[in-house]
Amino acid sequence: MFSKPLYDENIEATLRQAYVSPQVVLQRLEALIEANYKDRKDPLFYSNELGYGLRTLNDLCRLHEGITVFGLVQARILLEAKRLAVSTAMPVKLIGYELGFNNPTYFCRFFKKETGMTVAEWKKKRELV
Repeated sequence: MFSKPLYDENIEATLRQAYVSPQVVLQRLEALIEANYKDRKDPLFYSNELGYGLRTLNDLCRLHEGITVFGLVQARILLEAKRLAVSTAMPVKLIGYELGFNNPTYFCRFFKKETGMTVAEWKKKRELV
């Protein structure tokens, strides 16, 4: 059995090794989202991959980013949707499929909810700017 001082030193060493700064966790999360946002929209996937509970990861995101893990994934999807809408001639239906939506209607609903306008309206507004 360990003697008390050795045991305490082992715990302290383990705790020091286990600590990861919030910035590092968020960088890992952003990299994971970047690699998987088209296929994996479930926040639980990201928390499991990082080894944190979803509540802990959401609290960390809210504190430093102002939104949840789900919000970060949605923001990345929206950013890519806008990029594809402006920089390609892809039809809306294909943009939705490209971003992992199984139904173009869901993609259109998502886009309108997030931007307040349809993809066509958003593209037209961008062309005027």
